[in-house]
Amino acid sequence: MKLSQKQAKLSQCPYVEEASKEKLEASAAPPIRLIKVAADGRKLEVGNETVLFRHEKTFYHQAGLFIKVKDTDGDAAEVAKKVGEYTVDYVGMDLTLDGIAVEAAGGDFGATVAAVKEAYALPLILMVAPGDQRGARR
Repeated sequence: MKLSQKQAKLSQCPYVEEASKEKLEASAAPPIRLIKVAADGRKLEVGNETVLFRHEKTFYHQAGLFIKVKDTDGDAAEVAKKVGEYTVDYVGMDLTLDGIAVEAAGGDFGATVAAVKEAYALPLILMVAPGDQRGARR
């Protein structure tokens, strides 16, 4: 009971067998692993949370906000520049976007990624469907 209420750690219990410890530790692991993205001094970490509701406990990693551009869209470099310059004042805090997600949608994926990187040094998420060879070559 103390384990489920986070009042004790599994390692503190001498009566649990090793096989059971592995199963219990796996079931208590965060459902989303920690993901880190960074570029030009900006870093974002998401995941590794076990909290489901804000009132239960503090979230350790704030949610990231990315803008998605497709490699079939118009001028991705212009979008990247606008994303990098975007800021909103919210109760004395400057809120910004965290990065750009580039999706392979049938256009020139490599050129789109290069244009986005050149326009602004924000963290990038590259979105390529499994088995899609366009992203693998670039």
